[in-house]
Amino acid sequence: MVSAALPLAGLLAVQTPAWAATTTLYSTGSGSCIYQGAFDSQGNYYGADECKNRIVKLDPYGNLDVNWAVLPAGSVTEGITVAPDGTVYAPDQAHQYVVKVSPLGVVNATWVQLPANAYAQELVLDHAGNLYVAAMSANEIDKIDTATGQLTTFATPTGPYGLAFDSQQHLWSANNGGDSITEYDLQGNLLNTYPVPLGSSLEALVVAPNDDVYAAAWRGGFISKIDANGTFTQAWATVNRPADLDMDSQGNIYASESTRAGGLTKIDPSGAVTAQWATPFPASSWPIGVNGSPTDDVYVALDGGGVIMAPADPTAPGAPTSLVVSRADRGAHLSFQSPVRTGHSPITGYEVSTDGGTTWTALTTSALTGALTADLTGLTNGTTYTVRVRAVNAIGTGPATASASVVPALGRAATPTAPVAVAGTSSVTASWAAVPGVTGYTVTAHPGNGTCATHSASDTSCVFGAEAGVPTTFTVVAHDPSSSDSAPSAASNAVVPAAPVAPATVPANVPVTLTTDKGQIALAVPSQQITVIGTGFAPYSTAKVMVYSSPIDLGTVTTDANGNFSVPVTVPASLEAGHHTFLATGVDPQGGPRAMELPVTVPPTTAGSTGANTGTQQTVLPVPTGGAITLLDGNGAPVTTMTVAEGTYALDASTGTITFVPVAGFVGTAHPVTYRFTDALGSIVTGTYTAVVTGTASTGSGAASAGSSGTTGTGTTGTGSTGSGATAKPATGGTAAVHVSVAALAVATGATARATVPVRCALNASTVGACTVTLTATVSGRHEVIGSGTVKARTGARTVITHVRLNALGRALANTVGGVTATATASITPRDSRAAVTGSRATRVVLEHVTLAPVYFSSDSSKLTPVQARMLAGLRRHLVGVTGVTVVGHTDDRGTAAYGMWLGQRRAARVAAALTAGLHLHTVVETKGEADPKASNATPAGKALNRRADITVTY
Repeated sequence: MVSAALPLAGLLAVQTPAWAATTTLYSTGSGSCIYQGAFDSQGNYYGADECKNRIVKLDPYGNLDVNWAVLPAGSVTEGITVAPDGTVYAPDQAHQYVVKVSPLGVVNATWVQLPANAYAQELVLDHAGNLYVAAMSANEIDKIDTATGQLTTFATPTGPYGLAFDSQQHLWSANNGGDSITEYDLQGNLLNTYPVPLGSSLEALVVAPNDDVYAAAWRGGFISKIDANGTFTQAWATVNRPADLDMDSQGNIYASESTRAGGLTKIDPSGAVTAQWATPFPASSWPIGVNGSPTDDVYVALDGGGVIMAPADPTAPGAPTSLVVSRADRGAHLSFQSPVRTGHSPITGYEVSTDGGTTWTALTTSALTGALTADLTGLTNGTTYTVRVRAVNAIGTGPATASASVVPALGRAATPTAPVAVAGTSSVTASWAAVPGVTGYTVTAHPGNGTCATHSASDTSCVFGAEAGVPTTFTVVAHDPSSSDSAPSAASNAVVPAAPVAPATVPANVPVTLTTDKGQIALAVPSQQITVIGTGFAPYSTAKVMVYSSPIDLGTVTTDANGNFSVPVTVPASLEAGHHTFLATGVDPQGGPRAMELPVTVPPTTAGSTGANTGTQQTVLPVPTGGAITLLDGNGAPVTTMTVAEGTYALDASTGTITFVPVAGFVGTAHPVTYRFTDALGSIVTGTYTAVVTGTASTGSGAASAGSSGTTGTGTTGTGSTGSGATAKPATGGTAAVHVSVAALAVATGATARATVPVRCALNASTVGACTVTLTATVSGRHEVIGSGTVKARTGARTVITHVRLNALGRALANTVGGVTATATASITPRDSRAAVTGSRATRVVLEHVTLAPVYFSSDSSKLTPVQARMLAGLRRHLVGVTGVTVVGHTDDRGTAAYGMWLGQRRAARVAAALTAGLHLHTVVETKGEADPKASNATPAGKALNRRADITVTY
C-alpha cells in the first residue's frame, strides 16, 4: 500500500467474495470510535479512537493494546500519521493541538498549538520530515517543523480534508469546503486546481507510485482521477459514499463505503469495479477508513466496531533463500531457509532440480519452515550437478533459489604441509608446498580473522596484514575440483610483525586521501577529538596515525577485513596555531608501504599586534586550505572592515591579513574585533584580534604571522609598521609636465592576493626613465598607502603603464561595492634628468570580484523578508560600473539532495531578481544545494548559516 495514514475506525481486510469468512475482528470495546489509522515500517497499526481519548496499537501478530497512548480527557482525534522513526502524530480537534507520541507511547498532548477552530483532519509528512495538517474549518494547511515545533501557514484552500504527496514532493489537497483538488509546491505556491461539482464533499486522497492522483467525493459518490500528465477525469469510478481510499502494490484501489449497510469496493487500475464486499460489522458500526499493510493485507476502520483485518489474496510462495550444497558419496547435502513470504497460504512442501531447473522432483525436508536440511541420493560421483529448490503451497509452486553446483565424490583433498611465515612491517608472508590435483588454497591467520585464498595448485604464497607485536601463526586448507576441503595443515612457525616507523617529516607525494567521520576537515583545535578514517591498507594490519609539523604520535589502530580503519584521536593540547598534517602509515594489501595525509589548520582563538600610533599594524592568520576567514560585526554578520572607536580593522581574506589603522593620537588597547574561520565542510572556529597602540615607534618591523611574538607581549601577536601614506599633490619638481591617468573607477584585476590597478604616467616634454605610483586612501582620518608599483620605461617612451599592486589594506578596502576613494600619486624620473617630477589623480579602487554579505532564509523557504528586499534594493543603487552578478543558492540537509538543489536554485533566483531589477546586467544563478555548508547541520544555528544565497558582483 502506498499511503502513510488514512481514516480508520475499526479495520477490515479484503480478499474474495467470501471475505467475511477469513477476516479477524479486533474489538476495541463498547463505545469505541476508531476513525483513522496508519502503519509504521514494522507493520504495526495505530488507530485514533476519537470516542475514548486514546490511540490503540495492533502489531503484525494480532496483539492489540487498546491503551497504548492515553490522551487527556475530552480529546477528539480523527487523523493520525507515523514518522519513519516511529513517532506518532494526531490532531486533537477538541483542544486544538497536535499530539505527539514517542515510539514508546509517551504522550505530549500540547506539542503544537493549532489555529482556533481548526477541526484538523488529515496529516502527512514530506521527505524532510515536516508535518502538514489539514485545518479544515480554519481554511488552511499548516506546516510544522518537527525538529522545532514551529507552525506556519503553508496554503489557504477552502476546507482542506485529505492530503497526500507525490514523488515530486508536490502536496495535493482534497478540499471538502472548496469542492476542488489543489496541487502545491513545497513553497506553498498553488500549481493547479481541479474543480468538482458543488456539494461533492471531497474527503480522501491517494497518490500512486506513477503520480496518478485519486480523490474520493463522499456526498458525490464518485472517485476522481488526475493522471501524471494532468488529465482530469471527474467521475473515474462510482462508489456509494466513499469515505477513504488506499492502493495495493498491484495498483488496485480500495474504497470504504461509509453507510450503515456499507462495505468495501475494489477497483482495478482501469477504473473497473472488480469486487464489492459487504463487511461483517458489529452492531451500530460502519466503515470509515481503509489502510493497507506493508504485506498488502487490507484493514478497514469501523466507527463503533474496532478494527477488522483480512489477509491479502493468497498467492504462490516466495523463493527459499541461503541454499548451501555440499558433496557426499553419490549424493549431496542441502541446507536452506524457508521463504520469507508464504503467499498467505501454508507451505505444503518443496521440490528440487539437479539440472538447473529443467526437471523437478519432490524433496523431503527436515521441516516446512525455518532452517531446513535435506539429502539427495542416487547421484554419480565426479558429475557436476546444478541444484535449485522451490516451495509449494495450495496455490502452486513459487520461484526457485539461485543455483548451487556440487560434484559428488568419495574422500577429500590431501592435507598441505605446515606453511613457513616471514614477518615484515604490519604484515606476514606465508608460503607452503604445493599439493597435486587441487584447485587452490585458503590460508587462515591465528589469532585473528585474516584469510587469503589462491586459485591454482601452484599459487602457494600469501601476504597478510598483521597486528604489530602479536605472535601469529598460519594454517592452510586445500580445495579439490569437487569443492571438497582438505584437513587444515599444521600451524606455521610463530612470527611477530614490526610496527610502522613514523618518518621524521611528511613524505613527498603522499595522496591527500585521509579523512574523518565529518569528511576532509581543514580546521582543528587543540584538545579536539577527531575520528580519523583511513582506507587501502592490508586487512587486519597495524596502522600508525601522526600529526606534523614536528611528528607527534597519536596512536595505532588495527584495520578491518577491508583494510580500513576508523580511530578517535585527540589533537595535542600543545599544538601551535598554524598549518599541520595528519599522516597515517602502514602497509598496503601487497605488503608495500602505504601512507595517506590530511592537511589541517589550527587557527588561533586570540591574536593581536603592537605598534606605534604613527602607522598601521598587521597580523597574518593561517587560513585553512579550501576554507575562508571573515570579520564579524556586532551582530555576527560577516564584514571586510570593522571600525571601532580607536581605529579600523580591515581583513584581506585572500591572505588572512588583518590590518589595524589607529585614529590619530590614540594610545592604548583598542576594542577587539571577532574573526571566524570556516572550512569546506562547515567547521567553524572563532577568535578575537586586539591591537595595542604605543606612543612611540615600535622597535619591531614588518608584520608578524599568528603564533609569533611582537615587540611586546606574548602569544599570538604581530608588530606594527611605522610608515605612513603619501598625500595627493599637484605636479611638482622639474620643468616637464606630468600627466597621471587612471580610470574614475579603477578595477583591480588578477588573483586577489596579487591584484593590480593600471595607472598611466606621461611626460609632455621629456622621455620617461621610470615611474613609481603610490595609491593612498583615508582610513581612520589618516592617509594610508594601499598599493604601489614601479616600472622602468623603454628608451624614447613618453608614456608608461604602471601596474600598482594593492597591499593587504588596499585589498580589504577595495573588496566592497563601489570600492574605496583613493589618490594615485606618480613620481616620474625623466630619462634626461635625475630630478623626479610628481602628479596625482583621484579615483575609486575596487576589486574585480566583490563578495557581498549572504542573504539567509527560513527553513524550506525561498521568500525574502521585507527587510531583505529593502537591503537588496539599496544595494542596487550602488552597482554603478558592475558588469555581472553571480548568486549561488544553498540549503541545509533537510530533504533529499535533489530537493536541496531545487530549493537552492529558487533562493538564488529570488535574490538575483531583487538585486538586479531594472538593471541590464549579466546575471548567473547557480545552486549548490547542501553541498557547500558553512557550518555543521547538527545544530539549528548551523542549519541557519547554511540556508543562504551568496552574492558576487563583477566589475
